[in-house]
Amino acid sequence: MRTSWSARMVTFLVALLMFSACGDNNQITRVTVNLWLPLGTRTDTTGTCVRTTRIGTSDTSNVAGMNIILPQSESDSLMVSQSFNPANCGTPYTYRWSTSNAGIVSVTAYDLVSARITAVSPGTAVITATAIENSSVVHSVTMIVPGVTPTTVTITPSVITRSSGLSCTRTEQMTATTANPSGLSGVWSVSGITGASVSSTGLVSWALNSAGTLTVTFTASNGATGSTTIVVNSNSCVTAPTAVSISVEPATATLYAGQTMTLGTGLYRVVVTMSDGTTRVNDPNTFSCSSANTSQVTVNSSACLISAIVPTTSGGVVVTYTALGVTGVTDTLVVSVSTLPVISLSPVSLCFSTVAGTPQSHTVTVTVTGANVSDVVLTSNTTGVTVSGSGSTWTVTRTAGSALANGSLVATLTTMSGVVTAIPVQIISSVCPGTNSSIDFTPSGGPLPVGLDTLTATCVQGAEIPNVCEPYWTSSDPSIATVRGITAKSVGPMTYWVGVTAYLERLRPGTVEICVQWSLTQTSPRRCYTFVNP
Repeated sequence: MRTSWSARMVTFLVALLMFSACGDNNQITRVTVNLWLPLGTRTDTTGTCVRTTRIGTSDTSNVAGMNIILPQSESDSLMVSQSFNPANCGTPYTYRWSTSNAGIVSVTAYDLVSARITAVSPGTAVITATAIENSSVVHSVTMIVPGVTPTTVTITPSVITRSSGLSCTRTEQMTATTANPSGLSGVWSVSGITGASVSSTGLVSWALNSAGTLTVTFTASNGATGSTTIVVNSNSCVTAPTAVSISVEPATATLYAGQTMTLGTGLYRVVVTMSDGTTRVNDPNTFSCSSANTSQVTVNSSACLISAIVPTTSGGVVVTYTALGVTGVTDTLVVSVSTLPVISLSPVSLCFSTVAGTPQSHTVTVTVTGANVSDVVLTSNTTGVTVSGSGSTWTVTRTAGSALANGSLVATLTTMSGVVTAIPVQIISSVCPGTNSSIDFTPSGGPLPVGLDTLTATCVQGAEIPNVCEPYWTSSDPSIATVRGITAKSVGPMTYWVGVTAYLERLRPGTVEICVQWSLTQTSPRRCYTFVNP
């Protein structure tokens, strides 16, 4: 029999008085503890003073290893002891107590070195004592509150009657519960009808036209069991309805080579009317489908997915839909296949300058082969721009006063079988080349002179972006020669040109093309010269 918390606390306080015999200035001089089990020790040194602190409990019956296992609703006590070497070399710490989960274990300070802990609900929590005078001195104890072991198992639904004839339900979902369902684990079993089964989750199944009584049992991991019964009647079901008509929508469809039309998307659907007046829409269990020319159009028979292979020369390919199990109940869809349209956009990138006062609109031209350009739609995923227009001409405009994030402009063409897209136009926020900008560098090709180790680029810019030039250098063969790093800038007075000197690194003999341009991500001025490295 466990002692009460108050009785344990009295024992705890006696132990506390015994270990805390103090000398002058309220300093701990020795430790004598009876009926007290330490669960963690810490040693700290300040100068020549060694402080040893220990956290422990007065009720050793709750201790398992370095943890405390406390039954739900019961309480225990924790305490931090302190000793010094040499004696009286320090002042004892006082402690602040906390719990990682008050819903599992609560903690209440009893005094400055001890606390009461109470098990609230099953689970694990960590109790921490932190020195108020030195927050780096911390002791922790793991508290475990075990759950209630189930002793009985209840299965729902209880005794029930089910039918198993044609079109009738032949499954039943069973659920096992206890007073503590969160910790429930075990094995399902079923008996009474040959061929009946039950899954690991409690789904009971039996065969068509079965009859008898099923006994369903759940055996918990601790041996507790529960059972119920299902009475199966095979004579109470009606005959399943049959198909009387089938209709395919649309009657004709135009697809592009390489695309697939999926049942249930857009206008494509199959409706089967049953003898009981109900309809089955897009249910492949009620019909089958086939293609008259599988070299041009193929059909996935299980889901009736129509895939266009190559363009049809004349007419179209007939796809036939037949109601399952009923002779003569059919309908057709005529599919024409054309070449997949190609969409192109110009320019391939748009630059919105970060320099105030620069143009904030761009024109994008759309070209389409194999479809009408009027069916193309341009959209942007870029924050801070708007898109307007139609057909072959669109305008992309920066929204006044809004921040601009890099993104892209996408052209789409919606078809029966999906969406055709173009290569996206990149939208960037950067320092953009001016309308009158150009770029060049020296020397302008030929043999590289002995001792030459630099190239100088001259950038002439439009008036809207003065005094800015950040060229990009490229080499056709970096193993022969390359250009690395900008070393200096000089700006021409009252003009918009910038001179930039960069290192030339020559590695081995050969012929190489060196280029310089404004940007690698957009159409920009570019200059290339061929050099021979002797």
